[in-house]
Amino acid sequence: MAQRDCVNHTGTTAVGQCYACHKPICKACRAATPGDGVFCSMECYAQYVGYHKREQPVIKGSRLKSMAIGLCILLALAAAVIYIGGSLGLPVLKPLRDAILSSFR
Repeated sequence: MAQRDCVNHTGTTAVGQCYACHKPICKACRAATPGDGVFCSMECYAQYVGYHKREQPVIKGSRLKSMAIGLCILLALAAAVIYIGGSLGLPVLKPLRDAILSSFR
């Protein structure tokens, strides 16, 4: 693998790349940031942090909401199969339906 030069200092070998923009940077160009990763500037770090603060709550909330909706649909389908199957007299579902209905009486 060929060594790359720093984007800001021609002739200086890059020791890494910016975590946000992926530009090759040398030790002198590394910005001192409080987070993990190497960034070429505080601007790149701020954009990275801002992006991830916006993105995560939306993903977590929608994932939880999707799981709750899916569980409700699954329970409704199971209840419908048990009730309809028991009403039709299917040998496996009729005792299950009767047991469930008797618990509500």
